[in-house]
Amino acid sequence: MALDQPEQSPTAPGAQEPAALVKPELDAVPETALWTLYYRALEARRPDGLLDDPKAVGLVERIDFPFAERFGTGSSLLLRLQALRVASFDREVSDFLDRCPRGTVVCLGEGLETQYWRVDNGRANWLSADLPETVALRERLLPPVARPIVLRTQVMREAGYVTC
Repeated sequence: MALDQPEQSPTAPGAQEPAALVKPELDAVPETALWTLYYRALEARRPDGLLDDPKAVGLVERIDFPFAERFGTGSSLLLRLQALRVASFDREVSDFLDRCPRGTVVCLGEGLETQYWRVDNGRANWLSADLPETVALRERLLPPVARPIVLRTQVMREAGYVTC
C-alpha cells in the first residue's frame, strides 16, 4: 500500500472491488495514444478547462504509467491547443451526425480517444481501425459498446511505412 493513502476497509458485501491499475504495453507510435489521453485529461481537470472529458480523466487514473515523468505536466498553451484540436474534431463529427444521424464515423488510429462518449448520437455506426496492441489496451480499459466495430490492423506496417 502507498504511504500516502489511508488503509482501505474491506469491501462491503455486494460492492465492487476497485479496479486494478492497468499497465500499458505500448512503445513507439502506439505510445502516442497515452500522450494525447494524458493531455486531454489534464485539460479536462482544469477548473477553467475547454474540454469536458471525464472518461479521459478516469482512464488516466486507471493506467499504471509515469505520465508526468514521460510527458511532462503540459504548458497551459499546449493543453489548450490540444483541447481546441479535440473540440474541432468533435464539432465536425457532431455536425456530420446532425446531417446524417445513421452515418458511419471512421476512426483511424484513434488510440485511447473517447470521442464516442462525447458526441455519439445513439444511432451512428462507428468503425475504428488501430494497431493490435492499442486495440488490446482499449478493450481492457474502455467499457464494451454495442455499435462500434473495431479492426485490429497493421496497415501502416503492411504498406511499408514503418520499417522497424
